[in-house]
Parts: sequence; structure tokens; C-alpha cells
Amino acid sequence: PWDAYPSRNQPTDSAEEAYLDTIGEYDATWGNTINATLTTVSNLARSIAASPGPGGTVNLFVTDEGGSPNTGSIQKITVDPSPPGTVKSSSTLVSGLNSPQGIAVSEDGHYVYVVIPYSNSYSNTGEIDEYDATTGSPVHVPLRANISGHGCPAISRTD
Repeated sequence: PWDAYPSRNQPTDSAEEAYLDTIGEYDATWGNTINATLTTVSNLARSIAASPGPGGTVNLFVTDEGGSPNTGSIQKITVDPSPPGTVKSSSTLVSGLNSPQGIAVSEDGHYVYVVIPYSNSYSNTGEIDEYDATTGSPVHVPLRANISGHGCPAISRTD
């Protein structure tokens, strides 16, 4: 019964990847709904990070596992401030990733950091990769190798 899953849309075909999850926009102070159905993403989307963009826009970065090895991606969704609750653009920033999980964006909004887990019979190790938040170009891949576990990187700036 689809009524039990209000945040999902009914699939267009029988493939699991056809299920969609919804991202909504809400007032950060009062929690009022601005747009409960701002945009949809694959049900394989795992993490989201946000940063201010130019001209009052907000950039959302969403990891999508992809469903099979090396088909994951980072989606970039730019939300327009006027009118509120409007998607200005949506695109794949980085593709070909191996099941990306956690994501974070630098304080200045220039870099995106993503956790890429690897599993084999001996260990569960992975890496944190750094990409340019505008072009999707790799900056440091890996930025940090041989990490264990899944999750979201925490970003700390040191001068």
C-alpha cells in the first residue's frame, strides 16, 4: 500500500531504482512548510549537505548509491530564493562513484567531501574524496584513504 509511504512517489516501472524520495523546503526558524515537494531524488539517495550559493541561492548536494558498483553519483540541486521553494537547476555533479554515502560541503561552498566505502572479505575500508563543488572535478581523490565504516565526514577549517 503506497499510502503508507507518503514521502515516496509510485514507481514508473517495476525496477527498484524507479522509486523516488522527496526533498522539501521548510522555514528554519518556525518549521513552516515552504514547499513540501521541492524536488525528488532516487530512493538510493543516502545523504544531503547544503551551502549558500551566489545571489541568495542554496546548493544541495545529494549522494546516490546507484544500485551497482561504480554507478553512484553526487547530485547538485540549486534552490532559487525568489520565488521561495523553486529549483533553479539540478544536475549530476560527479558520476561513476562506488556507492557514495556521507557528504559534507566546505564552509566557503567551494568543495564537496564524500565517503566512498569499500568492502572485501578482509576489511571494510574506504576513503574520503574531495571534489570541486562547481565543476565536479576531482581535487583530492582520495583525500583520506583507508578509513573504516560508513558515515558523513565532519569538516573543520584550520588557518
